[in-house]
Amino acid sequence: MLDQLSDVLGQIEDYVATHATDVDNAAQNGGTLTIPLTRTEWNGAGYTTVSVGDMAVTFGQQDGKLTASASAAGLNFGASAPTLTIKNLSVLTPVPVPAVQGGTLEQFELSAGEHVVTFSADLENSVGHTARLSDARAALVLTKVVSLPEPGALNPHTIEDAFKTGSFSANAEISDGKGNTFKGSITAEGVRLTVDSVNKANLKSVSLSGSFTGSKGTFEAEATARLNNSELYDWLGVKDYSGTRFVYQRVPASELTGEDLLALSRTYLPDQVNEVFRVASIGNWLGTEGHTFYAETGAVSQASDVPAMTQCLKDHLMDSGYAETWWCGGVDALTFAGIPYPEPAYTNDSVIQEITNLFVRYNTVKVNGVVLEPEVTIYNAHVNSLDNNLYISGELKYPALEETENRFANVSLTLKGRAALPELPEATVTISGNRSRLDGGSIALKVDWDAGSYTTVIDVDDNSAEKPKAKVTFYNANGMKLVASSPDTSEDVVDVTGEAFVRGTKVGDLSTSEGHYVMRYTDGTFETLY
Repeated sequence: MLDQLSDVLGQIEDYVATHATDVDNAAQNGGTLTIPLTRTEWNGAGYTTVSVGDMAVTFGQQDGKLTASASAAGLNFGASAPTLTIKNLSVLTPVPVPAVQGGTLEQFELSAGEHVVTFSADLENSVGHTARLSDARAALVLTKVVSLPEPGALNPHTIEDAFKTGSFSANAEISDGKGNTFKGSITAEGVRLTVDSVNKANLKSVSLSGSFTGSKGTFEAEATARLNNSELYDWLGVKDYSGTRFVYQRVPASELTGEDLLALSRTYLPDQVNEVFRVASIGNWLGTEGHTFYAETGAVSQASDVPAMTQCLKDHLMDSGYAETWWCGGVDALTFAGIPYPEPAYTNDSVIQEITNLFVRYNTVKVNGVVLEPEVTIYNAHVNSLDNNLYISGELKYPALEETENRFANVSLTLKGRAALPELPEATVTISGNRSRLDGGSIALKVDWDAGSYTTVIDVDDNSAEKPKAKVTFYNANGMKLVASSPDTSEDVVDVTGEAFVRGTKVGDLSTSEGHYVMRYTDGTFETLY
């Protein structure tokens, strides 16, 4: 569900950036805007765009600030992904209503300090997962004023450069559709990275607090995950650039020169070809044989008069009457149109190498100060005459970013809840783990009850060593403390040494004797510990 929601938000952002006039009209007039949502599929001949639904957004205003309500259903972003439905989405933004005029951002200014967006929404998918968010609050703290030097589009990097911290909180009801539910609060914190990395913002912590219901009943619990070095370790970047990813890259055609550009350039056709259809361009595709026909933003004039064109193209025309994209691999559109065209240079290694170099350069990133240059496999490339851009599709494989003693995820996890323990039916148990070193850290168990508490802490020095060391500390609310350590925890019977204290005064020594743990007290007595 989270991946699908992220995809929706990304497409909405792209739509707003490219349809400023439509958004402006709807925002100014309190109208409804329909945003198409799509996914990209491989159909055997190439990648094609498939509609997965629409999001209807209705604009309004409250106290001079822009509001929006939205809904969308049947959003399926992959063959095996469940369908996502968004209902009752309501958003109050900090953006003043008259900020956009005639599709141009005339005025925009965010002061230094905190800016808040509030919203609520219901989410569900086709496999029974549901989530209801209410009283949701997303806050952004900026270090400086963000404004437009002149009317036009606001560069998103402007806000990113001013980002200091962010936070999110909401009341939530979540269910997996199998009787397991959570009802309570969710909070998250974000912080600015000080290390040179692909992101400027990083996730600092996430917490859940409320009622968890499962097959064994309902219990109150809290869970918190925290990245202690969140300003220094971009774990989102590490996650995003690990492994293999598919990328459809847009590069200015001016990056190609001479014959390399000519080999991939498209040529405009006349407005009317045999008075049958209007087409934007046709051209060569890297990796294909002959001229592959590819029409963009074409409008049909006489769909019934296409006897000279292939059945492939005819089916497209007769079926829809209009299409943004027509694919007909193998159609020699140039011969049909009677237009001379330079021979394609598909076997020209310099073309392939230059495109490969561009693909690598545009997708080389820096994560935690380390430059990651991907290995690439190019599927296709073409130059679009309409926008004069080179489009490259292919696969990127980034090298693994190894953790080091000075660069690793310093993570803390805490779980707290009620537990029915023998003789302590009303006890509260807190389990916490802290990865404070590359291969080491600590785990603590604390039990609280109405008459007192006790805590056990296990500290591991290096769990990757052949003979990992460990230290165990036990103490309670009455001042009793036992500290034990072992130089080697890999054996079945671990040799330990330690000391016992009562209110800060040493009362005994712990040692191992013939496989038993023996406590020898300062008064000369001793006992065996089991």
